[in-house]
Amino acid sequence: MLTGTAGEFRAAMIAAGMSPPEVIETARFYRFAGIGKRNGNKAGWCKLFADGMGGIYGDFSTGMVQSWHVERHRAQSLAEREAFRKQVELAKAEAEDDRQRTQLKARERVSFRMAAGRTRA
Repeated sequence: MLTGTAGEFRAAMIAAGMSPPEVIETARFYRFAGIGKRNGNKAGWCKLFADGMGGIYGDFSTGMVQSWHVERHRAQSLAEREAFRKQVELAKAEAEDDRQRTQLKARERVSFRMAAGRTRA
């Protein structure tokens, strides 16, 4: 079980119905099975930001995207809110890039198999 912010981040994803990885490192993008999907599926995704104080997760198959941050005992400054917003936008772009790369690889694999006379994807 993860402790600290990574554990809280993972717990938020579980509460949203997701099955995130057991280990979540900061500043790393993860793909995993989407909500209600089997292990081979990679529709679920998440990234815990480098500071460990916030992150973003989602599911490509449902379109769900959620940002998360630790509970703070004081209000965030304008600069802190803007920095968090920028991290969220960058992580969304990274997730979308990964989704597009994955789809391209799948299309190439199917095209190759079709050209080779195999119809099973």
